[in-house]
Amino acid sequence: MIQLSTFDQFRKPGVRSTYYRVPIALLEEFREANAKFGIFYKIRYRGPRFNRPSSYKRSFISMATTCLKEDATHFSAYKY
Repeated sequence: MIQLSTFDQFRKPGVRSTYYRVPIALLEEFREANAKFGIFYKIRYRGPRFNRPSSYKRSFISMATTCLKEDATHFSAYKY
Protein backbone atom coordinates (compact mmCIF):
# COMPACT_ATOMS: atom_id res chain seq x y z
CA MET A 1 0.00 0.00 0.00
CA ILE A 2 1.29 3.45 -0.91
CA GLN A 3 1.39 6.02 1.88
CA LEU A 4 0.29 9.62 1.59
CA SER A 5 3.88 10.89 1.81
CA THR A 6 4.60 9.07 -1.47
CA PHE A 7 2.37 11.57 -3.25
CA ASP A 8 4.38 14.58 -2.04
CA GLN A 9 6.41 14.44 -5.25
CA PHE A 10 3.22 15.50 -7.08
CA ARG A 11 2.80 18.74 -5.09
CA LYS A 12 3.73 21.86 -7.03
CA PRO A 13 3.86 25.38 -5.58
CA GLY A 14 1.85 28.02 -7.40
CA VAL A 15 -0.79 25.56 -8.64
CA ARG A 16 -4.32 25.58 -7.23
CA SER A 17 -4.54 21.80 -6.99
CA THR A 18 -3.10 20.03 -3.97
CA TYR A 19 -1.68 17.23 -6.11
CA TYR A 20 -0.82 17.87 -9.76
CA ARG A 21 -0.31 15.47 -12.72
CA VAL A 22 -0.53 12.25 -10.74
CA PRO A 23 -0.53 9.23 -13.11
CA ILE A 24 -3.99 7.68 -13.43
CA ALA A 25 -2.52 4.29 -12.48
CA LEU A 26 -2.14 5.61 -8.91
CA LEU A 27 -5.78 6.73 -8.54
CA GLU A 28 -6.96 3.78 -6.42
CA GLU A 29 -3.89 3.95 -4.18
CA PHE A 30 -4.46 7.70 -3.77
CA ARG A 31 -8.07 7.16 -2.72
CA GLU A 32 -7.15 4.38 -0.29
CA ALA A 33 -4.36 6.43 1.32
CA ASN A 34 -6.66 9.42 1.82
CA ALA A 35 -9.68 7.43 3.00
CA LYS A 36 -7.51 5.96 5.72
CA PHE A 37 -7.11 9.48 7.20
CA GLY A 38 -10.65 10.66 6.36
CA ILE A 39 -9.43 13.24 3.84
CA PHE A 40 -11.51 13.75 0.71
CA TYR A 41 -10.42 15.41 -2.52
CA LYS A 42 -12.21 16.44 -5.68
CA ILE A 43 -10.59 14.58 -8.56
CA ARG A 44 -10.28 16.17 -12.00
CA TYR A 45 -9.18 13.91 -14.82
CA ARG A 46 -6.56 15.21 -17.24
CA GLY A 47 -5.72 13.98 -20.71
CA PRO A 48 -6.97 14.03 -24.31
CA ARG A 49 -10.49 15.33 -24.90
CA PHE A 50 -10.91 15.44 -28.67
CA ASN A 51 -10.70 12.76 -31.38
CA ARG A 52 -11.38 9.91 -28.96
CA PRO A 53 -14.02 7.21 -29.47
CA SER A 54 -15.63 8.22 -26.18
CA SER A 55 -16.08 11.83 -27.37
CA TYR A 56 -18.23 10.85 -30.35
CA LYS A 57 -21.57 11.91 -28.83
CA ARG A 58 -20.33 14.71 -26.55
CA SER A 59 -20.99 18.36 -27.27
CA PHE A 60 -18.16 20.69 -28.24
CA ILE A 61 -18.46 22.62 -24.96
CA SER A 62 -18.25 19.41 -22.94
CA MET A 63 -15.19 18.24 -24.84
CA ALA A 64 -13.51 21.61 -24.36
CA THR A 65 -13.92 21.65 -20.58
CA THR A 66 -13.74 18.07 -19.30
CA CYS A 67 -11.83 14.83 -19.73
CA LEU A 68 -13.51 11.47 -19.19
CA LYS A 69 -12.01 8.96 -16.76
CA GLU A 70 -11.59 6.35 -19.49
CA ASP A 71 -9.43 8.76 -21.55
CA ALA A 72 -7.42 10.21 -18.65
CA THR A 73 -3.66 9.86 -18.43
CA HIS A 74 -3.27 11.94 -15.23
CA PHE A 75 -5.41 13.49 -12.53
CA SER A 76 -5.30 16.49 -10.22
CA ALA A 77 -6.70 16.55 -6.69
CA TYR A 78 -8.34 19.60 -5.08
CA LYS A 79 -9.43 20.01 -1.48
CA TYR A 80 -13.15 20.59 -0.92
